[in-house]
Amino acid sequence: MPVQQLQISNPSNGVVVVTPDADRPKSYLRFEAKGDEMGEDVKIVSRETAFQAPLVKAVKRGVLVVDDDISGDEELQRVLGKVQKREPVGDRPLTAVRVDYVYDEESNSYNKVDRDVRVVIDPLQKG
Repeated sequence: MPVQQLQISNPSNGVVVVTPDADRPKSYLRFEAKGDEMGEDVKIVSRETAFQAPLVKAVKRGVLVVDDDISGDEELQRVLGKVQKREPVGDRPLTAVRVDYVYDEESNSYNKVDRDVRVVIDPLQKG
């Protein structure tokens, strides 16, 4: 029987924000750092959300982790099963996925294009 909901968590010491549906940018998932006192480092997502490209990329890159056993769900295992092991980020720059719509003259339509964008987070300064 297919899994209907998945528990996904943030294994890192930093905040992770994912916008699963690029068509709804105000609908995002914010995962607080691992061990968050309020439990906000863990989210329960629907099966539909689990198949959205940005969330799949985050899981496959090891940025987020699926906590549930998906071995009995062939479709989820095919999409989320092979996770690339990831070393801690350290001093490497953070990236996010930006979705652009590019006009294609041949088809006379706009095509969605995912692009990795460097993210700069300035530390808070105590004044």
